[in-house]
Amino acid sequence: MKKRYYFKACILMTLLFFVGLNSCKKINRIATTATDDWNPDVALTIVNTRISSQDLLAPFQTGGAIEIEPNGSMKVIYQGNVISSTGEEIVNIDDFTTPVVESSQATNFPFPIPIAASIEIVDLKAGTLEYTLQSPLNEGVTVVLQFPATQNGQVLEQTVVLANDNSVTGSFSLANSRFDFSTTTNEFPIQYTATRQSDGQTVSLSNAQVAFSNLEYSYLQGRIDRYVFDFPLDTVVLGFFNNWRQGETYFEEPKLDFIIRNSFGVPIRLDVNRLEARTYKSGLMTLSDDPQLQDGVDFNYPSLTEVGEVKTTVVTLDNTSNLPTVLQNIPYELYYELNAAANPDNDTSVVGHLTDTSNFEVDINVELPLYGWTRGFEVEDTFYVDLSVYDQFNALDFKLITENGFPMEAKMQLYFEDESGRVLDSLIREEATAVLTAAPVDGSGRVTEEVVTTTIVSFPEERYSNIRRLAKIIRLKATFETTNAGTESIRIYSDYEMGIKLGIKGNLDIQAL
Repeated sequence: MKKRYYFKACILMTLLFFVGLNSCKKINRIATTATDDWNPDVALTIVNTRISSQDLLAPFQTGGAIEIEPNGSMKVIYQGNVISSTGEEIVNIDDFTTPVVESSQATNFPFPIPIAASIEIVDLKAGTLEYTLQSPLNEGVTVVLQFPATQNGQVLEQTVVLANDNSVTGSFSLANSRFDFSTTTNEFPIQYTATRQSDGQTVSLSNAQVAFSNLEYSYLQGRIDRYVFDFPLDTVVLGFFNNWRQGETYFEEPKLDFIIRNSFGVPIRLDVNRLEARTYKSGLMTLSDDPQLQDGVDFNYPSLTEVGEVKTTVVTLDNTSNLPTVLQNIPYELYYELNAAANPDNDTSVVGHLTDTSNFEVDINVELPLYGWTRGFEVEDTFYVDLSVYDQFNALDFKLITENGFPMEAKMQLYFEDESGRVLDSLIREEATAVLTAAPVDGSGRVTEEVVTTTIVSFPEERYSNIRRLAKIIRLKATFETTNAGTESIRIYSDYEMGIKLGIKGNLDIQAL
């Protein structure tokens, strides 16, 4: 079973130990007799922790998700979504009024559905029919209004009695009624039979009309004209590359999926008007030239016997497209602009259907399995620090011990800056110093053991005094490479970890105690 973890941005894992600098309390002042030559050394443990694969990935993203496969391999997923209007929002039945004639003079009238070429069946869930009837006689007349429809399974008709006042108005609900046009091509007759109560003779009314209002349908079937859904330009932010500064990376098995779920019972075609990535290296790059997208994507849709079902269509861009090339250029935003057309070829022979809740949605998923290589992949991050908590020290030694369970080497440099961003000093004198050595892997690409690396950096009094009061910002540059200097692809598994132990050894400044 797949597990999915949602994660948030934070500072780079490799400098998590510096968070401790913000929370350390000043060493209690030591009450002692004055002495000129007593400068004792003090050793403190700042961090002793383990960092997981999820923690390692956290600095490289915002807005994505980590998914763990059953074998423990990992992928990062970014998603964009386009949701269409529902059937009720795009198809409506306008109010209308029509005359009613005697049965011997029955005539047809159009049922006004704006996008319909011809409608066969309409099921109404709400609506009102209002009638106005006038008789030329000053005596009682019984009128039966007749409709080619059913309500709650019974033939729909209404009996109205006109008394001596010659005129009557009234209304009734059309909820749970079905109107059937299948034999009259988008039209149907409404008719009446009027008889004198005194002798049962038929009469003609001087006026008879009905008005339909507030009609809401639950099901509609027929031949529907071409209808276009338009959607605005939208964006997927690929936060994985947010902190990138330079270097190369390659994903072996990337995917971009269009996942379409559709419950409209009509042919619909999706057109990708724009699918482009904004990259750090090459600016704007297009992906929409893929042959699968050039002629549009036809949705799967439910048949007349599958009303209410949802059909899924998936189109995948992978290594056969230019997706790997785009990813190598370090994309940070994906732009997409789509539209779709119901009955795109305007085929009048197609009988479709929709309900008031019919809709389709298109998910755009970008999957980045953590399988590939990186070389000279440099990231940069900044965070705030307060070294004044160590005013009692006039010198410091940092001792970092890492137990690396990842098949990646990391080289780091850290800069101490003042509030304006001016560099005061750097942690490591040689930027090429390797802080983390890559863990070895076996023939299947799995790490066999963690590699321990120890790094000691001394800040004598002159260096330390320059940063302990002025340093407010730490800016990190880290460069990553996979196994064998980035020449081999590796997988990242969820059980990979790194141990970090950091201590400081400081020479106490007695004058500050």
